[in-house]
Amino acid sequence: MYVNDVIVGGEVVTESDTVRDLGVILDARLTMKNHVDGVARSCFYQLRQLRSVRQSVPTDALHTLVHAFVSSRLL
Repeated sequence: MYVNDVIVGGEVVTESDTVRDLGVILDARLTMKNHVDGVARSCFYQLRQLRSVRQSVPTDALHTLVHAFVSSRLL
């Protein structure tokens, strides 16, 4: 057991640098840097995945896919 641990109902609760609440990652200073980094990482991953089907999909459909995948990560 560490100095900042708390016992609740017989269970040890340890402190954490970040927490996830309703899908949002928060830190002690509420900067949301980890959350923004994670969202950006997820968006770039989706864009890299779409690059492999770029030649097989019409341009308009590709634009729609990009907006759908990236927008879904932002909401």
